[in-house]
Amino acid sequence: SGGEDTFNTTLQAVATADVINKRFNKKLNKITKKYYYIKKTEAYILLSGGTNSLTALLAKQTDVLFNGISVGSYARKIIKDLVDSDAFYEKEIIRNASLIAGKLVNGNIT
Repeated sequence: SGGEDTFNTTLQAVATADVINKRFNKKLNKITKKYYYIKKTEAYILLSGGTNSLTALLAKQTDVLFNGISVGSYARKIIKDLVDSDAFYEKEIIRNASLIAGKLVNGNIT
């Protein structure tokens, strides 16, 4: 993913979850030709690979349910300068890194 914060970057993670949902967590209404979620979840989904601050928003916009989001490259990228700092272990630097990462986490809670 390269740690980019775009819809295109996270599209594959959400699209993969949609495929899994349609196989395990949804049924097709043969009359309306629309999918609906079944009551009992068969497969729990953790979105990963290309996730960023837009992942939950895209999933919500496309009615793709998920149980969690892993954040990797993008999360590391947004706090890299702080983590690489010689003063990283000072309270203020750690607090700043925590606030930045916290915004990413909170932004992906639906």
